Amino acid sequence: MSDCRQPCRGILSGSDFALATVGIGFLLYLLPDHGASLQLTRQGLALHPWQLVSGHLVHWSPSHLAGNACALLLLARLAGERAPPPMWALAGLLLCSATMIAALPDLAFYRGSSTLVAIHLMPAAATLWQRGGRPRRAAAVLVAVYLAHLLSQAFGLDSSPLLPANVRSTWELHLLGLGWGGIGLLLPQRNLSSRPSS
Repeated sequence: MSDCRQPCRGILSGSDFALATVGIGFLLYLLPDHGASLQLTRQGLALHPWQLVSGHLVHWSPSHLAGNACALLLLARLAGERAPPPMWALAGLLLCSATMIAALPDLAFYRGSSTLVAIHLMPAAATLWQRGGRPRRAAAVLVAVYLAHLLSQAFGLDSSPLLPANVRSTWELHLLGLGWGGIGLLLPQRNLSSRPSS
């Protein structure tokens, strides 16, 4: 028999949330008309503010979706209990999207969950770092390679093979996501293992 005085477990863990967003992304790709209406658009944002989040669930192509999905699921798995809580991840998507709209006047459309990937990268690296040895070296390489990738995009030296030729990667948004994921590591960690069970 369960004890109602026990603290309630959240509906979704960070890893479950990552899996759910991937599932929604695949579903929306099968419904292209809905995908087009959910992408983040500068002109439509005033009437459709939910695009600040929904734009991160729709993708340009199957390869774009698959690449983001694989990276997100891998990082969420590596992060484990450090995976960002759903509300923190959603707040990050809102903040990053709003900042991007304000800071990039030439941005007309946005699609893709790569910001969510960036939000999960620092928690995954922190989990690997804590293990020491080879995992720690892997964490350092992971962060260094990602930062080098963003830097090369900032200087126009690298473009994503997952995007259409006329769509540029918004490295600024990914950098914001990376920072948001890092800030999330400063939040108190929920200790699920010490929670009493029934």
